[in-house]
Amino acid sequence: MALGLVLLLFVLLRVPSWFEPHWYTDEGGYATTAWLAMHGGTLYSTVWNNKPPLLFWSYGLVLTLFGPSELGLHLMSTLLGVITLAGLWRLARDLMGWQRALVAVLLAAVALGLPILNAELALPESLLIAPATWAMVATMAAVKPGGSHLRWLWGIAAGALFAAAILYQQTALAETAAAGLWLWLLPAGRGRRPLVALVAASVLLVGGALAPYLVWAGPANVFYFLVVSYDSYARASVGPSLASIVPRGVVLLAIPLGALWGRSEPDQPWRLVWIWLAATALTAALPNRPYIFFTIPLVIPLALLLARIPLPGSWRLSGLGGLARRRGGVVVAGLLACSMWGQILATEGGLASYTTGLTFGYYQNFAAHALGKESQVSYDNYFDYRVAGERQAARWIDQHGLRGQMALVWSSDAWAYLLADVRPAVPAPALYVDEMWLGSAGVMDWVEAERPVVVVTTPSSLRVYPQIVPYLKQFYVEVYHPHESEVWVRRGHLPKGVAPQGS
Repeated sequence: MALGLVLLLFVLLRVPSWFEPHWYTDEGGYATTAWLAMHGGTLYSTVWNNKPPLLFWSYGLVLTLFGPSELGLHLMSTLLGVITLAGLWRLARDLMGWQRALVAVLLAAVALGLPILNAELALPESLLIAPATWAMVATMAAVKPGGSHLRWLWGIAAGALFAAAILYQQTALAETAAAGLWLWLLPAGRGRRPLVALVAASVLLVGGALAPYLVWAGPANVFYFLVVSYDSYARASVGPSLASIVPRGVVLLAIPLGALWGRSEPDQPWRLVWIWLAATALTAALPNRPYIFFTIPLVIPLALLLARIPLPGSWRLSGLGGLARRRGGVVVAGLLACSMWGQILATEGGLASYTTGLTFGYYQNFAAHALGKESQVSYDNYFDYRVAGERQAARWIDQHGLRGQMALVWSSDAWAYLLADVRPAVPAPALYVDEMWLGSAGVMDWVEAERPVVVVTTPSSLRVYPQIVPYLKQFYVEVYHPHESEVWVRRGHLPKGVAPQGS
């Protein structure tokens, strides 16, 4: 009953997300990539993205059932959130009883239910936590007393679930490595069989999922997008300086060294929780980017540890001293990793402060909009200034018979491709991604070769990426300017009755 109430609270916190406008740029890029892959495009070849395929299979399923709907995407993230909380309940109940388990689930439900971490969005981090959490359940079950065949089966289950998490995003390798390290270091070799099963299952399933793309797109393309493409991102984020590399190297070394410290202690599951926390916190901190949604995978191990904090009256120095001797290493590693991530959010956290501000007015704005006291445009602008214009631009394109035409959305937001049902003229849906992989001149070479019929842009994107302005003025006429969007149509393709803007 109590668990049901906590899950209900989580769902209620998520209800406003089902009615959000199309505003988040990453979702637009993933949705357009999935749509292209479903309609003749080849992922990692003619359609470019650097995320693994399960993300796009999931988006494709939502697009098939709901169309380009935020409702469908956020129902998916809500469902996976409930599954995550159920896995946390199973872990916490086994580790510390139902009362503290309820506290852990409540902490996680609030953290994941509020929009402060962007967990309501259908991002890789908010999707991978469900299989990763249940993979930890299977990992712990694999070393419980029982027949050897059960250890193999639980190890295979853990490997399959970790594979699913990795196929949402490569960073789930951190959780997989944490579980593998813990199994390897268990006393008397208790974790060796489950470890072999875990590694074999995860490698086979990840390899099997990637195999078709290795054939269709080629090994070089797949390796580039899933691995090499992050090199420039890492260099721009972290930089090759000792001041950035050394602290990350210290924390990285602290995790296995800390896991070795006192590894014969009897209370092994909590050692795994600390390793798990350290691995996910370090993964969040590695890119040196203050994206608050990087915090999402930390929520589950952190909720477990916070729920276990003893009440002040039960503290005993002798017990704390013994705990420090047995588990001090992993605790230090976890705290170092969390401190590094916290420091990044504190000093570079403009984006984190944005989600904090979003959360304060989130439910009030939703209630006002639902009651008809706030206009659709005002509600849209609460999330992003481009939303209303992009929706009206998409409606104009559809009403004037340009659906299905080659188009270019000269913006970091790719939602207009799906909303207008037009074909992208560039290989990656979001403009900033094309700029990163093709370069400024390369993007224009691609656009000039494709000769899109329609271009949708915004004044801000023309300021940030001005190289297209001469091309637009030479070959296109502006025909519509709703809010912060501009619609341009190639000369010679103007629909009947449409005049250039301002004429």
